[in-house]
Amino acid sequence: MLMNRAIIFVNGNLSDLSQAKKIIKKTDYLIAADGGANHLKQLRLTPNIVIGDMDSIKPELLNKYKSIKYPTKRTRLILNWQLIFVWTKNSMK
Repeated sequence: MLMNRAIIFVNGNLSDLSQAKKIIKKTDYLIAADGGANHLKQLRLTPNIVIGDMDSIKPELLNKYKSIKYPTKRTRLILNWQLIFVWTKNSMK
């Protein structure tokens, strides 16, 4: 299945989950920034990958999804790794 875009879910307050679900397409590549996996679970969606230091993901989701763990608490650095991951996946097509 061709994936046209990547959507990165981050941890934090997502006040209107229904609005988020409206913009997601089946062809989207869903990346969760550790705690962003909690939002995807609420939306009944599965992330293609979880990337982060795993400090804010719910414990019951830790082993449920494919993940890449980075040993850092620097949010900007984690986001950079996620963007590099998206770029790499896209350049391999």
